Amino acid sequence: MNSSFFLILGASELETSPIRSAIISSSLTARCAVFDTGVGLPTAAARTSTIIHDVKSRLGADAANSLQVIFVGSCGIVEREASHNITIGDFLLATAVHLCSLQEVQGDAYYPAPMQIIHRSDATLTEALRQSTPGIKEPVAFYSPLSISRSDSNGEIFSQATGALAENLELFSIAEACSQLQVPWTALSSVTNRVWSNGHYEWKRSYGQAAERTAEHICRFLQTR
Repeated sequence: MNSSFFLILGASELETSPIRSAIISSSLTARCAVFDTGVGLPTAAARTSTIIHDVKSRLGADAANSLQVIFVGSCGIVEREASHNITIGDFLLATAVHLCSLQEVQGDAYYPAPMQIIHRSDATLTEALRQSTPGIKEPVAFYSPLSISRSDSNGEIFSQATGALAENLELFSIAEACSQLQVPWTALSSVTNRVWSNGHYEWKRSYGQAAERTAEHICRFLQTR
């Protein structure tokens, strides 16, 4: 058993509500807190920073150093040779997250040199979650675009540019906030769709069950810590 305090973050209530209910019924509220970051890169970055500051203040100076962040939610999978064994319903952990812009990838825009465009997850936290999650796939790199892809080609373009296989809209924002505030982070994400023109319809069919299963995985992890 360790003394870490876990901050469980999800973009919206669709992802966090089942976790809140499961944590309360499992008497795990002393070990963690659950918050919504809001949808989209700007909102998620601002709210995550505020949430971390507030939780650290409540924990106190000594306990604040034990804070760790787990971002939960759904992701789209890019169909490439490297992802041939990943299907809708699988769970993925993040090794890293890349910020992606179609204009930048295509050479029509650029990132200023000081700008951070990739963040790596905490390897120890990621491995601990992997050990507690039955049947989980090997961790992969994610990317966060400015908007959700609905083209049959965008995912492949982003994946070829970064090596990432999974798309999540908010993850880069969470990683950026954690990096700025020196908080370890990882992400546990359910594959709810492929990155293609019908991805949103696949997500609508999948997200409810995915959120319930995510809650089970998070509770199992917390019970081992």
